[in-house]
Amino acid sequence: MSEAPAYERRKYGSNDLRLVLCQVRFPILLRFDEPAFQAKVQDALRADYPRMHQEQQVAVTVGPGGLVSTPAGVQWRYEDLQAEWSVVLQGNSAGLETKKYRVFEDFAARLAPLLRVLTELGVTVCERLGLRYINEFRHEAAQLPQDWKSLLHEDLLGIAGGDLWSGQIVHAIQEIRTKRSDGSFVVRHGYVNPDDGRGSYYLLDLDYFDEEPRSFDEGGILSRLDDYHEEISKAFEMSLKPAMREHLGEEATIDA
Repeated sequence: MSEAPAYERRKYGSNDLRLVLCQVRFPILLRFDEPAFQAKVQDALRADYPRMHQEQQVAVTVGPGGLVSTPAGVQWRYEDLQAEWSVVLQGNSAGLETKKYRVFEDFAARLAPLLRVLTELGVTVCERLGLRYINEFRHEAAQLPQDWKSLLHEDLLGIAGGDLWSGQIVHAIQEIRTKRSDGSFVVRHGYVNPDDGRGSYYLLDLDYFDEEPRSFDEGGILSRLDDYHEEISKAFEMSLKPAMREHLGEEATIDA
């Protein structure tokens, strides 16, 4: 897509976000599996995340049936009482996840205490920093790929939105990876019609990350995430047409 002449960050009454997550990776903490170490973590997080359980770590990828989760190790999950916000920890990473995202400022305010906890636990190096927004757009008037033409930017739809192919398209996913001066920006997008009874949707998965090792600095991390969020928001807004903004319930314009 071409660069937008102006960028307006908007707030919507509803969204089709499936998940928003930020992950920080660091050199492995060998004390991670020690009960005393986990007790210290639990004490630091209990006020905001009183529920704790161990689970199998999963990696989210895009497959023919849509988003696919695959096992990738053991991790600890700390949740709030409503199970809307989670802190996920394993030996070499920590993440903040939510299914109830509203605005980035709220997300950053939740992340700051977690970064302080990591500093207190002795993390001094950030080996990877990432911010990811996974959108699943659904619309009653968009059941086929070409139906999205009035809702999303034509450059997203590509040949899947045209009449080149015969038969019914059930999966059309593209990944675009760009290298930036401050990291990498990956856009995974496309039409998905999984066999799960939930109906078809359009995936817009926006993932900004940096894999250059840096010193672990709370203020620096938050500043970089703010920059990542600005680019992600710009890509999101450029993807929508007015009819889709109306569908999402545009409430206000926020200073970018």
